[in-house]
Amino acid sequence: MIVAICHIALVSSSSRKIAIRLIKNGSNLTWSIIESSIGGGLRLPSSEGSWIAPYSWANVLTFLTKNGSLMLVAYNIKEDFWIELTGRKTIETNDASLFNGNLNEEKVNCKFR
Repeated sequence: MIVAICHIALVSSSSRKIAIRLIKNGSNLTWSIIESSIGGGLRLPSSEGSWIAPYSWANVLTFLTKNGSLMLVAYNIKEDFWIELTGRKTIETNDASLFNGNLNEEKVNCKFR
């Protein structure tokens, strides 16, 4: 099992953030919320779900809610990002979109550790 943390922050207000634990257990890819900023955290449509790793033809990491709805898309993520994470590198993208029903919270930054 491999675990990584994804810190998601609103582009327009970095104090509005949330942390998500990504788990890769064989082919089982899941996520869950582990931390939210007090009083002003980003609202997510679910507290857990699954994720889809980037493919060779698309450098896109996709998070889905527990019922399978689209929640977050992080662009420009390499297919082998897990190898970099296990090598203690931090991966960042400021090109990500959060889909929680609030258009003011759509543009987010993501930092994976």
